[in-house]
Amino acid sequence: MPSDWAITKAKPTDADTIASLFAQSWNSPFTQLQFGHVDPATLAAAMSPAIARQTKQSQMMIAVARDGETGAALAVAQCSFAASDALDTNACQSQQEMDDIEDFEMRYSLPQESNKDLILEFTRSLRRLKHQVLKGQHHLLLENLATHPDYRGRGMASHLLEWIFSQADARKCPVYLNTENDNPAIKLYERMGFENAGTYTVSNLSRFVPKEDLDRYSYGPDHTIVAMVRKPNDGK
Repeated sequence: MPSDWAITKAKPTDADTIASLFAQSWNSPFTQLQFGHVDPATLAAAMSPAIARQTKQSQMMIAVARDGETGAALAVAQCSFAASDALDTNACQSQQEMDDIEDFEMRYSLPQESNKDLILEFTRSLRRLKHQVLKGQHHLLLENLATHPDYRGRGMASHLLEWIFSQADARKCPVYLNTENDNPAIKLYERMGFENAGTYTVSNLSRFVPKEDLDRYSYGPDHTIVAMVRKPNDGK
């Protein structure tokens, strides 16, 4: 690892910077359909309080690559551990209640200009795909991975992934992520050991998005998500 930056766990004081990294990286056409013309600074301000809380939660794992001199976060990986709930009806019911609460809080916190219905439908689709692939088994969910535009191509994302893998391997659990099917980062994920584990398509986006917006962003009627899994390394 280069000596001019190091990987550490995030602190609450990193929340604004982390939120800014996420906001700057969410620039795909589908993201624009979700958030429209929301200014990145406005989006970051909306996310920052939740990120600050997450840095204190035991089930969350947020790692950052820091500048060796300033200590500023230059790249970030946001993860969460999920315990197994397979065949546990009570756990499933409890998880549904938690999901409903999370959806309510998300809708309330989203910028007013965003397409809240589309964002929530997308969020629920991600949950369906994860359940379809993992079937409730214990795992580490890689929720977000972002690098400051000025520092991309320096290997920070790869080193963050390796750090995450070490945490998952210690717990003998797979690492799960989902991404858009045309995301160039899929090549990085495959190189780092992830495998394609399934897809889920959000059909008929015109239910949530006016046709003129789909045309403006040259987006088709459907959106396909790819699930990727990296199996734990047992050292053998």
